Amino acid sequence: MRFQRLKKIAFTLSLLSFVLSPIDGQIQYAHAAVPTILSHQGRLLDSSGNLLGGSGTNYCFRFSIYDGATVGSNTKLWPSGTPSTMTVSVKSGVFNVGIGDTSAGGDALDFDFNSISAYLNVEVAASSAGSCASVSSFDTMSPRQRVASSGYAINSEAVDGFSAAQSATGNQIPALTSGNLSLGATNPQINATGSNTLTLQSGVTGALQFFSSANSISSSGVLTLASNVLTAAGSGLDASSAGALTLGAATATSISVCDSAACDTLTFGTNADADTITIGEVSNDTVAINGATVAINSSDWDIDATGAITN
Repeated sequence: MRFQRLKKIAFTLSLLSFVLSPIDGQIQYAHAAVPTILSHQGRLLDSSGNLLGGSGTNYCFRFSIYDGATVGSNTKLWPSGTPSTMTVSVKSGVFNVGIGDTSAGGDALDFDFNSISAYLNVEVAASSAGSCASVSSFDTMSPRQRVASSGYAINSEAVDGFSAAQSATGNQIPALTSGNLSLGATNPQINATGSNTLTLQSGVTGALQFFSSANSISSSGVLTLASNVLTAAGSGLDASSAGALTLGAATATSISVCDSAACDTLTFGTNADADTITIGEVSNDTVAINGATVAINSSDWDIDATGAITN
């Protein structure tokens, strides 16, 4: 028996649903889970234009999605194999089916609909005593019908009017790329509003890395750098409260203080008060000062390499 689809009654693509219901005078927004079933309704006729099914007859249907309307050509997009056969009741030519309804024998609808060209391919065959178990020969309805979206499904391409991108710029919503976040704008920023604190790595013990693992801040506040620390002119390093500022407390073998020309001068105390320099922690520590001449109070006292003191 040859079949002919003369009129498509309705084709609804339900990708995203928003339900508005007034409760206690307020609008409540219920965001339903995204359904993975397409509700399809059609009319089935024979080649003479007669409505099939009578008061209710089972027919065998197979559904697939292609990238073009012409039967016998184009590329199939879904499913990956031969479509599953669904047993569908047809009454007075009208049938209703949920494409992707696995409980009714259909294939799981895992097609992402990112393609702008998606056409529904419908195959149909008469059942054998109401069963489709032994049916293998199908007629294909032509031409394929293009999958159209409802207004809310179109809006689902964006979130509240914003679209997603893996290298987001402007007002785009950032999407992860292989688990990583990339921002495509020029000199992008991450800011907290007003005087609020922006916290990174809250409640975890992993280090915060930048550029590479050689540069990191641990959860205990230890800063590790692969190279130098540079401060602006007139700036310095200080303790947050009264107490010692320690440089090279553990593994440093020397501390150098350098200017743009060379590492040669270390200055302690530049203000008018009395400064004390303590070198060494216990009585048997040795303090070594190397140089041809050691000057004390500028040019008032000199100690040469032999230990002679002059003024």
